[in-house]
Amino acid sequence: MRDIIRAFTGSIASFVSAKEMAIEIQSITPPMIGDLTDDFHGGGMPAAVSVPLGTTLSDASFSLATWNRNVIRRVGIPIGQTDTITFRGAAVSDVTGDTKTIEIVLTGRLSEPDAAQWERGSISGVGYTVGSIIYYKLMHGDELIHEVDILNMKKIVDGVDVNAPINSALGF
Repeated sequence: MRDIIRAFTGSIASFVSAKEMAIEIQSITPPMIGDLTDDFHGGGMPAAVSVPLGTTLSDASFSLATWNRNVIRRVGIPIGQTDTITFRGAAVSDVTGDTKTIEIVLTGRLSEPDAAQWERGSISGVGYTVGSIIYYKLMHGDELIHEVDILNMKKIVDGVDVNAPINSALGF
């Protein structure tokens, strides 16, 4: 099997380093890119056709085994502020033994903290959702797989800016 995540970490730019989070992070659910679609069922068509109209980005989440005050204080920041969060995984191929970095960089807001129940003799950390994502980049090794920059109307899929023709037609 190829590209199995063997270890991972995360960081929040200028607040929490990857080294600090490496010993605290328990899980990561990365965001994924998808198509925003609408069904069109013309008058003479026997069935609907799903028409892609744009892009969706799912929320990301991560959980820490700790109550890291630097992360907690980023929840509820003022409107207009965001954080840049980086998730990094070490992907190892069982076929070749090669190790590659899978890196996800996103800009969004920490929300919906979910504290684990406090129990004597157990780990009681906090989970976070990362929503309102306005930037997303997925690198696999040195290959750019996806990059979505919502505010700059850029969407790169497998190295090609698929929004470039539309942006050009609009004079951007």
